[in-house]
This record gives sequence, C-alpha cells and structure tokens, in this order.
Amino acid sequence: MKKRLLMLMSLVLLCATVLSLGACTDPKQPNTSEPGTNEPKTSVSTSEENNNTSEPETEEYVEPMYDGRKVSLQTVVETDFVHPAGWTLRFNNGYCRFEDEENLDDPGKWRVIDYEGNSLLPDDFRAASVSNYNKDGVAAVEGYMLESGKYVEIDSKGNVVREITGQDYSDFDDDNGENTYHPTDMGWYAESTEFDENGEANNYSNFHYFDKDGNILFDGQVIDYISYFSNGIAVYEQDGKIGLVSDKGDILFPASLEGHSFPNSGPVISEDRVVAFRIEDNTDYMVIYEVVSE
Repeated sequence: MKKRLLMLMSLVLLCATVLSLGACTDPKQPNTSEPGTNEPKTSVSTSEENNNTSEPETEEYVEPMYDGRKVSLQTVVETDFVHPAGWTLRFNNGYCRFEDEENLDDPGKWRVIDYEGNSLLPDDFRAASVSNYNKDGVAAVEGYMLESGKYVEIDSKGNVVREITGQDYSDFDDDNGENTYHPTDMGWYAESTEFDENGEANNYSNFHYFDKDGNILFDGQVIDYISYFSNGIAVYEQDGKIGLVSDKGDILFPASLEGHSFPNSGPVISEDRVVAFRIEDNTDYMVIYEVVSE
C-alpha cells in the first residue's frame, strides 16, 4: 500500500513538472515585455545612400595666369620720401623725378630716384621744373637753380649737359612727356559713385574696358581705381589697397598692398615698377613695387 502511494505521489509530481515547463514554452502565452521595445531603433540611417559623413567635393583652385605667367606685386623699398599730393609718379628710362614736398618752405627742391629708390640729385639742386628723362638719360630743366629763364639739360646726377632755349625745353618735354607712355589700343570709362566737395570723383565702380574699335573687352568690375594698361596689366585699387588686373578682367594679384589713389591720380605700371605710397603717422611716404613674372 505504501509503495503504491509513493508511486502515485511521484507520478503527480512528474506531471506537475511537465505542465510547468509547457506553460513557459507555450507560444500562445501573452507577451509581458513593454510595448515598442521588441526591435531596437536608431536615429541615424546606416544605409550607404544616406551617409552624409563624407566631405563635399571642392573644385580645384586654378591660379590666375597671364600668358602662361604667374604675376605678382612685390615690395622693392619703402622710402622716406613724402609722396607729392596729386602726382602720378612713373619711371621713364630708368628714372623717376618728382618735386620734394617734405619741406614746403623749401620750394624748387627736386629729386630723381632709380629703381631701388636711391636719390641721385645733389641735395642743393633746385629748379622750377624738371622733365621726364629720355632714352639717353637726359632731362630738360626750366629755371635751373631757380634762375628765371635759364634752361639746361642735366644727367641723372644733376650735372649740366648743355644750356638750351625755352623752345628746346618745350620740344623736349613734348617728346618725353607722360602722355607718350599711355597705350592707345585700349581705353576705359567708369561710372562715378562719390564726389568730394569740389565735385571731383574719388570713388568709381563698374569699370568698362574697350579696345580702339570700341569693342567691350570686359566690364562690371566693382573697384575704386584702375590705371592704364602696360603690357596687358593694370594696377587697381579696392578699399585702400592695390593689386593687379589683366586686360581680360582676371585679378592676377589681389588688392593687398598699400597704394591709395588721390582724386584724378593714382599709381600706374611703368617699366615693371609701381610708385605708390604708404601712410605712417598721417604722412604719405613713397613705396616702390615691382611687377614680377614667374
């Protein structure tokens, strides 16, 4: 009897165990997990099509060239000479002449400088007027040593070559004047945007360049000043700095060097040199730049 009772109890326990295991594995049992947590979710798409982590494509920079050359503007020398107000200074046959305005109480003091900014005339040289130098390295002088009616020709060091007449001086100045260095195959006009109290234009925009037949070469450049072209390159000014622009409208050298223009005058390229000015202690000092081709 006891054996039967023990076997019956063992059988009951075995059935209970089997039933318990079946309840745990029954697919019909309700899901007790929180809703929405069955599948993991991410906020960033991992598909290749939506991958925005790659860097954007950039166009290859092409450095502006002129006739296959890289052109830049480099400082030669910052001089101690005061830039004469209203003058457009240029080199002619290796020399640049100007009236020294450092001391306004000492009129008639002229200077001649070379490409490196060296002053060539003796300190006591005086004249009413000095012309540009010709290809022989000679300039015509009016009022030599401030003597009225005395005309001479001088070399680069101020030595008198010979005495001349007033008519000789006029002929010499006409043949070697600044206007003969302006190119005639290109021109430009500009729309004035600002005027000073005298009605003089001091800022420009929308420059239009044209050839001798009137054909527009390029236009629409918004800048403050531009010179005549020399071998297809001109000086331009923007926001008080100067740079270089080609006759095709390409900025060859960005406006980054000092060289402000005066109303109706400004720096020009002559013999690969640009005579501009720098401002220091409210004084305009001359600076010489070189147009360099690489």
